[in-house]
Amino acid sequence: MDASDNARYLHVATDGDGDAPTIRAAGELDAGSSPDLLDAVDAAAGPGAVVSLDLAEVTFIDSSGLRALAETLRRSAADGFELRIAAASEPVEHLLAMTGMASLLQP
Repeated sequence: MDASDNARYLHVATDGDGDAPTIRAAGELDAGSSPDLLDAVDAAAGPGAVVSLDLAEVTFIDSSGLRALAETLRRSAADGFELRIAAASEPVEHLLAMTGMASLLQP
């Protein structure tokens, strides 16, 4: 599978820019598509920004997707921006609650 195949099952878009971008993801967040989310965060986040992740349309998330969320949280601390979950689907909420990450990514 090449990078263009990822577009078939995860769509990532960024609304706004500057200090308060929102990154919306829809579809499956897994090993093949996690780099797309990380790339979007890297492109949108700057020091002092508040980056919101809208994951309401994520239909599936596995450990690789969870790892990508953990990595975005690590990058936020290292790069000086705040990361928030603006919305989450039931699969995302369930995984975040099971792993204890929900408290780290409060809206």
